Amino acid sequence: MAFPGEKYPLDMGEQNCLISNMLASECLLLLIGVVGSMVASGVVSGDWFGSIVGFGWAHEIALSCMKLSAIDTIVAAIVVTVIALAVAHAIEFVASHTTSGRLSIIASRRGLNGEIPRIDSYAVFAGMFAAGFAEELLFRFVLVGGVAVLLSLFIPAKIAVIAAVVISTAVFVYAHEEYRDWYTLLACVAMSLVMCVAFAVTGSYLVVALAHAAYDIIDIEIEGSRMVNEDDYFFGEVPQSVMLDMYEEICREENERANRKE
Repeated sequence: MAFPGEKYPLDMGEQNCLISNMLASECLLLLIGVVGSMVASGVVSGDWFGSIVGFGWAHEIALSCMKLSAIDTIVAAIVVTVIALAVAHAIEFVASHTTSGRLSIIASRRGLNGEIPRIDSYAVFAGMFAAGFAEELLFRFVLVGGVAVLLSLFIPAKIAVIAAVVISTAVFVYAHEEYRDWYTLLACVAMSLVMCVAFAVTGSYLVVALAHAAYDIIDIEIEGSRMVNEDDYFFGEVPQSVMLDMYEEICREENERANRKE
């Protein structure tokens, strides 16, 4: 059986650009998540020295990871992954039966989503695994767990959790700015809500991190299988330089802006 990258070879420059961008993005999100954890820990405990220098923030992350036993953590992560995949593919099924939805799916396949499954498997696995832990630290541990605790100092706990879920989802969608039409936007919102609810119910950062990573890896493998088995997966032109074209456009806009100032 052929791999997506064999059937539709991806330009090496584009592949390196995608991997570099993925690494940089996840490192940035991880850094923001760590800083957010420090701030939340310091505000709640009032002991800023212990929270930051004494690694109180790291201790709280560790406690969250140990909320459930190892077996329960794995089972919960599998359940969350299955639910997230089921919801995402249900949304895709509905979208595929509408004209706007089909156009959205085609646009998605001709964008970054049509290039990532063609990257070397080791890079996809490492990148998505890192994405699961980096993104869930910020979007769920900090923006749901930390924000809910902070808000509960002023409003009822249940309302605080709901507000934190809304904030987390809004930031999650904004961070995934490539999702702007109704189908991909709805899928992004659904993914966030599933992870938010899972974290609110289990309190385990490890559950949602593993589930997020597993969801991304499995979803990419499914799309890769479709690429190999479908005769015209892209419905025409195969994307080859989405990321490079994006950077080129940004550079062109910056040059035009600089020229106007002169």
